[in-house]
Amino acid sequence: MSAVGLVGVSKVFRDGAVAVDDVTLDIADGEVMVLLGPSGCGKSTLLRMIAGLEPVTSGEVWLYGEYANDLPPSERQISMVFQDYALYPHMTVRGNVSFPLKVRGLPGEEIEDRVGAIAHQLGIAELLDRPPRKLSGGQRQRVAMGRAIVREPSLFLMDEPLSNLDSGLRSELRAEISSMVRKMGVTTIYVTHDQVEALTMADRVAILRKGVLQDVGTPDQVYSQPATMYVAAFLGAPRMNLVRAYVHVMLESHVELHLGEQALAVPWLDPRARLLAHYHGDRIVVGVRAEALWPLNSEPDGAQLRGRVRFLEHLGHESVAYVDIGAEAVIDDAAEPGRHHEPRADLAVRLPAYPSLVMGQALAVGVALDQLHFFDPKGKRIDFRRR
Repeated sequence: MSAVGLVGVSKVFRDGAVAVDDVTLDIADGEVMVLLGPSGCGKSTLLRMIAGLEPVTSGEVWLYGEYANDLPPSERQISMVFQDYALYPHMTVRGNVSFPLKVRGLPGEEIEDRVGAIAHQLGIAELLDRPPRKLSGGQRQRVAMGRAIVREPSLFLMDEPLSNLDSGLRSELRAEISSMVRKMGVTTIYVTHDQVEALTMADRVAILRKGVLQDVGTPDQVYSQPATMYVAAFLGAPRMNLVRAYVHVMLESHVELHLGEQALAVPWLDPRARLLAHYHGDRIVVGVRAEALWPLNSEPDGAQLRGRVRFLEHLGHESVAYVDIGAEAVIDDAAEPGRHHEPRADLAVRLPAYPSLVMGQALAVGVALDQLHFFDPKGKRIDFRRR
């Protein structure tokens, strides 16, 4: 039985704005599901509908096999952690963490035991008698988590709980949250716009754009086999290179992908070649990540592209060269081929730190053909499959 089942769930506000559009999603018992997407994509609205804080316009919400559209939040056995902590300022840490247990009328001794255990687990035991105003941001978020966890909920909802913290503290708490929810075995739905959080913490990731579910899968699946061009471009740093290509089929030999005045040949024995053959004479989008490219010092036996270094980015542990190959790039912010593009495709290529390259220098780049991604004119993956 699924812990959470969403069937065609939509949310339309009074002004006609569609926040969530026909989302169907099953979340298994004990699973950590991360809802990922940019601001305004509908992920927080979807979380609030699961919590019962936002009414569903259409569709069905099921919690552990029970139809939940009409269930009030108090009957959904959930705990929720918000971005802004939402602590009671007039209560101490102890009062904040113990409050939900007092509301339920639990015996004082049991409350003390549970609060003490949670405080120790979260590293806030020495803060129990302090008011929230005397806590740091990270400490406040730990208290908010403690108040949610102490209830021992069936479902744990987290709405961008780390977004107000600095990067170092985010990394620390990210590891703590991931370890804690797995140790508890509680079903967790975590909302974030941070792909590192999503790929690090999730059992599965659900990626949304403008209220529409784009892809669902394990972190490896959505990164290695993205269902849409939008997902491919959203995940990864540097972001995936997306280049428009003209398809020409050489029967029983190979499929040529013309990128400007250069071409890559996909061998006919490659099972993807037959799928690409359906686009003979058409233009598609070819995606390639920086890790599938490397600089060449001599003539290779395999696929290559040539261009000139337009820009070098130094990151300390590595450098990234952006190589102009004279092809047409696809700007993926809207992920709508044909609407937004620029004439120059700069391939991001990972290099050792501070290479002996200069801007304007000619560079040949090897290409791992088996790591190419192909998208049709609507942005859907051509060779979509899950291992």
